[in-house]
Amino acid sequence: MSELGEIYFAVRSMGVSSSGYHVLQYAFVDSRGEVVMSAYTHAPSPVALIGSAPANVGAEPLSPEAFERMATQVCAGARLIGFHKRLQAGLLPDSARRAAAGVHCAARRFEKRVGRGKVGGPGEAAALADCLAYAGLPAPSGDDAVADARAVRDLWRWAQGG
Repeated sequence: MSELGEIYFAVRSMGVSSSGYHVLQYAFVDSRGEVVMSAYTHAPSPVALIGSAPANVGAEPLSPEAFERMATQVCAGARLIGFHKRLQAGLLPDSARRAAAGVHCAARRFEKRVGRGKVGGPGEAAALADCLAYAGLPAPSGDDAVADARAVRDLWRWAQGG
């Protein structure tokens, strides 16, 4: 989907399913903030985390293989923009990252505009909500990855001076 240009993405933990697998929600939005894809999937491997079953997601999470195929198509040729590139992009399937035209970090772009250490404590990674508040932007309007991806888009645009 290289015609999409920039794709803003976020990954959110939804907890541990009754089968013992970590459930993640992935969301990808375009430059207008329109949802390109939002999907729930099991983490590629079981994760022993303390947690409960995830909130009702309305459907059975996708298998990691099905999600990987879909994410690779969405990311193909796109310039991916996430918040905390290593953490968020590290949760994407390898094939999706390789298919992308590049992966960029809204947190790093924010730091370049305002200076390092303006948000968060010494040695702490900045939180998306704190960066948005500093920029005078609204916090995510929902408790899911789609709202987070839209917030990443807003912060990226603000950090670019627009």
